[in-house]
Amino acid sequence: MTPAPATISDELWATFPAAARAIVVSLLEPNATLEARVVQLEAQVADLTAKLNRNSSNSSLPPSANPLHAKPAPPKPKSGKRRGGQIGHPKNERVLLPPDEIIAIKPRFVANAAIRWRARIPYRSCFRSKKSRKSSRR
Repeated sequence: MTPAPATISDELWATFPAAARAIVVSLLEPNATLEARVVQLEAQVADLTAKLNRNSSNSSLPPSANPLHAKPAPPKPKSGKRRGGQIGHPKNERVLLPPDEIIAIKPRFVANAAIRWRARIPYRSCFRSKKSRKSSRR
């Protein structure tokens, strides 16, 4: 006795004559293979449709690779917000660490004679502000 197909209950399958069972099984076998083929073809159609709809805005293609019939995307509507950080947004900045070491840099040779006298002044630090430079020039 052949097992009942998933679409027919066991009680109903038991009432079928043997010849009718053979006909139903012979009709359902090709149907299952055709259903598997339909699923495979639907996946292939979806893949080809996705490839056909690719352009420079949704892939890594350059704009010159866009099809000629493709229309440019409409401009996005303005959100009404100003550019940059919004009011109330928490500040996010990097912590400034102290330098590991400070190296005094003093030139060995000064090409311009007008600034030679500055080379004789001991170099205080590499890290001077503009304010301290102005006061040292006076």
